[in-house]
Amino acid sequence: MSAATLAEIRRWERARDRPGAVARDLAWWRRQAAEMCRRRWHGAGTGPYYYGYYGCECCEYDAPRGRAGLADVMRALSRRARRELAAVVHAVDARVLAATYGPGPEEDPEWWERCW
Repeated sequence: MSAATLAEIRRWERARDRPGAVARDLAWWRRQAAEMCRRRWHGAGTGPYYYGYYGCECCEYDAPRGRAGLADVMRALSRRARRELAAVVHAVDARVLAATYGPGPEEDPEWWERCW
């Protein structure tokens, strides 16, 4: 990602008092994706604890939100920054879709929500 995109992400994080949130969400989504691909996951929601405990959004201040958190960030960024972050996120999405669901996200824009 470009320096301008990283700066915009840092500004977004600072405005919400969540420094490093995007990196945590991306790391969490990559870990979830690796487990989903390894297990060839096709079922209904399994819950966040299935992939290891990383905190609870309700109980802990800054638990990672994974793909849902990344979607929120992408909606808030400028078009250029969104495109750069989306390229990174969609690479992970493509691996998950190829190993599990099959149809692309354009057919179901919030397909990752079925993970929970």
